[in-house]
Amino acid sequence: PSRLFSLLQDASVSFEVMDLELGDVRNAGQPSGGAIRSEGASLALSDVTLRSNRAVQGGALYLSAMNDEVISIADSLLELNRAEFATVGGAGGGGAFFQLGGTARVSIRDTVLLQNVAWTMVAGASVFGGALHAALSGSAGLDLLRVHFQTNAARAGSSDAQAYGAGMVVLASDDSHFGLFDSSFVGNTIDVGGPFSISTLYLQGEIAADLQLERVRMVWNDEDQAARGMLASMFQASRLRAVNLLVADGPTTAIAAFAQETSQVDLGHVTVTGHATTGLSLAATDDAHLALENSIVWDNGNDIAASGPVEVGPSNLVGLDPEFVDAASRNYQLTPGSPAIDHGDRTLPSVGPYDVHHAPRIGGSETDAGALEFGAIFGDGLDSGDWGAWSAAIP
Repeated sequence: PSRLFSLLQDASVSFEVMDLELGDVRNAGQPSGGAIRSEGASLALSDVTLRSNRAVQGGALYLSAMNDEVISIADSLLELNRAEFATVGGAGGGGAFFQLGGTARVSIRDTVLLQNVAWTMVAGASVFGGALHAALSGSAGLDLLRVHFQTNAARAGSSDAQAYGAGMVVLASDDSHFGLFDSSFVGNTIDVGGPFSISTLYLQGEIAADLQLERVRMVWNDEDQAARGMLASMFQASRLRAVNLLVADGPTTAIAAFAQETSQVDLGHVTVTGHATTGLSLAATDDAHLALENSIVWDNGNDIAASGPVEVGPSNLVGLDPEFVDAASRNYQLTPGSPAIDHGDRTLPSVGPYDVHHAPRIGGSETDAGALEFGAIFGDGLDSGDWGAWSAAIP
């Protein structure tokens, strides 16, 4: 077994309508990128399936871009790829591993990452990014639009080690940018790992990095297991804006967010429900900013655990039944009598034009609390020119 393609610096390559399968570089001198390894090349993938590839880092893809490279992945599938090691190394990015710097730009749209795994057999060793691992520096940018992470997994070497991000890991520093829009995480799991493992999404921002999440669903990931669904750790002057998130029926803790030094974290229009221990674990140091706005936090063991100057204002509905249509059947729409209707504050900075299903954000006299706006059914995106909003409205 060997790698399928190696791309050299300054190359510009396109792959269209292809299946790339069974690359294996676990024992190679460069054990990264089972299907494609790119060092400083521009790359476009369109309608490409990457399946059953193996490496230590980036089971299918390893992309290193440190200058002005432009990389795009569209209408593609990364399936059953694996990042693994048995004796040495550090497994990460079961589907893909990105190392981005300079002014490199990567965009991924209308793509599915399915049943990829990062795993190790070394006792005490951690793993990172069951589906995708990205490290950003300089002014690099990574944007994901309508990307779906489903049934990916991370397996640490033993139960005393951690599996970070069965779905995705993003480590952003300097002036880099990360954006995740109209996307979902469903059924991602920690196969082996300690209680500080992360089943869905691990974000870390440093220096002046900018991270943005809008209209993201995180549902049924590692349900009732001892882990955290999403962890955001922000340092220095980094920023995170996460709005219109539906986080339901996941591990024991839904979201843990930490704002340190002079970082800024804004959470808005979030629905968090169905977590056995904690809905939101929020902590801020004295000079940092962490605010929760227009959100529903309900039916968790402890809805909110806050430490430091965390702002949880009256626009939030916390500990009060929002009267979902049928939470048992995982329908988190609001019923006509819900106390969340018009409970929000439309003047707050986290309010945008659409809810998590891309329906208009303000459907009545005031905005509703939570990720879903009651009665806002015309969400086809024609008025915004975003034709992709049709697919984004899939529940």
